[in-house]
Amino acid sequence: MGDALVEVEFQRFWRRLQQLGLNAYESRSYLVLLGHPKFKALELAARAHVPRQKIYEVLDSLVEKGFAQVVQEKTKLFSAVEPDLAIPSYLSRRRQSMEHELTDQSRVASGLMDDLKSLYSEGQGGRGTLDYLRIVTEPAQTAAEYRK
Repeated sequence: MGDALVEVEFQRFWRRLQQLGLNAYESRSYLVLLGHPKFKALELAARAHVPRQKIYEVLDSLVEKGFAQVVQEKTKLFSAVEPDLAIPSYLSRRRQSMEHELTDQSRVASGLMDDLKSLYSEGQGGRGTLDYLRIVTEPAQTAAEYRK
């Protein structure tokens, strides 16, 4: 019963971390790191069920996002950053990134609207492509239209 409850909690936290923006491997790795003071990368890969060839990429991403830290350099050991520090910091960086992206998109949209507006005006004032289209159903009409 106890293991089943632990697994349910793990799954619940795992899903919530993904809702926050971590991927599946990052979420699992962070949860395993939270329960231990430090890990070698390959030990963490085994415990978190992350492929060995992916673990360094996952750990680098967790460090970049502020959820993990390197605690020993020679033989790299990793530990979790406290959730009450990691999560607000991560959200703040994401907010800044999204605001910057939205500013860039607004700038592009403004210029695009001006360009498309003039294209639209030209299209509304002149003849459209369909104005030059004539549907011919009879073979005799085809020859007559071709001669025009």
